[in-house]
Amino acid sequence: MPVTPEEWKSGVAYTPLAKGILSFLRENSPMGYSANELHNMLPDIGRVHEFNGDNIPPHVVEEALAGLAADAQLESKELEVETSSERYYRAAN
Repeated sequence: MPVTPEEWKSGVAYTPLAKGILSFLRENSPMGYSANELHNMLPDIGRVHEFNGDNIPPHVVEEALAGLAADAQLESKELEVETSSERYYRAAN
């Protein structure tokens, strides 16, 4: 499978899950989504971005998001939501 320019530069090949999430967030920029929201949308994201989004545990989504954020592909921010806070992610500019 070909690597993206970002993967080439970072020296890290992303999983199909991480590539799909990154593509989805870029397509929906500048909107931000929580890990839980992305996890709930995985079957649909997977169909569009050609990976199986069924039965992926939430922690795997969180790991993919953390890796993309560490590579500066995503921005993340803790936001107050009702009575708690939740981390949201969006594609970096």
